[in-house]
Amino acid sequence: MSLDTDGEFVVFKGLDKTDGNYAYYVIEPESFTVQKLENSAGWSVVRVLDGKLYYIDEVIRYYDLKDGSRRDLSEYSTYSHQAYLYADFYENTLILRHGYGYYFVILDMETGTLERVQREE
Repeated sequence: MSLDTDGEFVVFKGLDKTDGNYAYYVIEPESFTVQKLENSAGWSVVRVLDGKLYYIDEVIRYYDLKDGSRRDLSEYSTYSHQAYLYADFYENTLILRHGYGYYFVILDMETGTLERVQREE
């Protein structure tokens, strides 16, 4: 996702002219200034919900856009660092779609468990 908002914060992916890599930026809601999110060049799938930025680095994490705190939501596993292209929230879960494997993984945000959705044969 290259642009997402929760109605307060806007996060987008853009080109960093200093190093030529893509990074994520946040528009501060009060001042409307743009701030680069540090170490965001390798992130995939970014979603914003309730002032928290959910992203995938080596594990699935969130970054609190209000206070700057970070929290890991998953353990490092086969599914925590895959090439996901889409994510969405459903109650206390984050549903991720793999980019080229075309499978889905569900993250229970309360327990941190990741589970691949298996197709019933």
